[in-house]
Amino acid sequence: MSGIMAAKTLADSGVTDFLILEATEKIWVRMRSQKFRGINVELGANWVEGVNGAKTNPIWELARLHNLRTFFSGWNITDNICTDKGRLPTSEAQEVCQRSAAAWEFANKIGLSRQVNNEPNISILTAERLFGHLPSKPVALEYYNYD
Repeated sequence: MSGIMAAKTLADSGVTDFLILEATEKIWVRMRSQKFRGINVELGANWVEGVNGAKTNPIWELARLHNLRTFFSGWNITDNICTDKGRLPTSEAQEVCQRSAAAWEFANKIGLSRQVNNEPNISILTAERLFGHLPSKPVALEYYNYD
C-alpha cells in the first residue's frame, strides 16, 4: 500500500517517470486474508496504530479518505488473555498483567546492573525465570510486551 500511495502522490504531483517494485508477484501482499476452517483470517496489515493521539497516523486519514472500512477499537490487554480453556476472568487477567509488569521491571533492573558492572546481558526470559515468572505467558501478553 505504501508503494502504491507513494506512486499516486508522485503522479498527482506531475512526476510520471517511476517504477513500483513489489517483493512478490502480488500487489498489496500484506493486505490479504485466507480461509481457515471456514473463517477469513487476516494475514497481513489489518490495523493502523496511532489513531487516538494528538497527531493522527496519516495512513488512518488515507483509509478514511478512500472510504475503506474503518472503525476505532480500544483494545484492552486484560480482555484478550486466554488459556487453552478460554478467556481468563478479568481479575485473573489483571493479576497476570501485574505479575508480568513486575517481572519486566525486575528484568530491566538486572539489565542495568549488568551494564553498570560491564557484564554481558541476559535474555528477558532468563530474567523472568530468575524472578519466578512462568515463561509460558499468554500469547496476547507476549505480543503486547515485546512485538
